[in-house]
Amino acid sequence: RCLSDWSSDVCSSDLSELALVRGYLNGQGDLPPDLLEVLSENHFLDPEPHPDDYLNQHTSAILIVTTACNLRCSGCFASGGDYGLGVGHMSEPVIDATIEYLTDRITSLYHEGGFKGRSNLGVHFFGGEPLIAFDRMRYAVDVAEIASARLSQSCGSPVVPDFFVTTNGTLLGPDRDRKSTRLNSSHLGI
Repeated sequence: RCLSDWSSDVCSSDLSELALVRGYLNGQGDLPPDLLEVLSENHFLDPEPHPDDYLNQHTSAILIVTTACNLRCSGCFASGGDYGLGVGHMSEPVIDATIEYLTDRITSLYHEGGFKGRSNLGVHFFGGEPLIAFDRMRYAVDVAEIASARLSQSCGSPVVPDFFVTTNGTLLGPDRDRKSTRLNSSHLGI
C-alpha cells in the first residue's frame, strides 16, 4: 500500500487504491480511515488557497548594485563579478527608475487590470558582491519602502516590500545585517 506506507515506491500503488482516491476527489465515496489520515497529515487534501488570503502577485527586479566582488573567483560565471565590463556601482537615478518601473507595473495591475488581492514589490540585490555597495542597498530599501506604502494607499490593498540578497556571505556583520538595513522580510542566499 504505497500511499499509506511512505517507504514504498509511489508507482507500486495498486490501482484500486488510486481509484479510491480519484473517486474521493471527485465526490464519489469515502476513503479508508488509514489512507485518509496519511493523505491529510501530508497535506494532499488541503483546499486550494483563497487568493485574497495570500500574496498572489509578485512584481520584482534584480538590481546588480555593483560589479565589484571581494573574492573574484576564477570560476565565477560573472567573470569574477564584473561580467567582463569592469567594476562599477549602480547609480541612485537607476535605482529610482527601477522602483518607479515596478510602481507603474503594480499601479497598472490594480487600476487597469482590476486586481483586488495583495502584492509584493520585490527587489533582489545581486552583483558582484552586493554588500560592497551597502549604501546602494540601503538607498533602494528606503525607496522601495516608501513606494510600497504609497502603493498600498493608492491601490487600496497591501503592497509589501520584499527583499532578497544573493551574497558570498563574507561581508555580513553587525553593521550589515537584516536589522540594520531593515530587510526584516528579506531572503538571504549565500
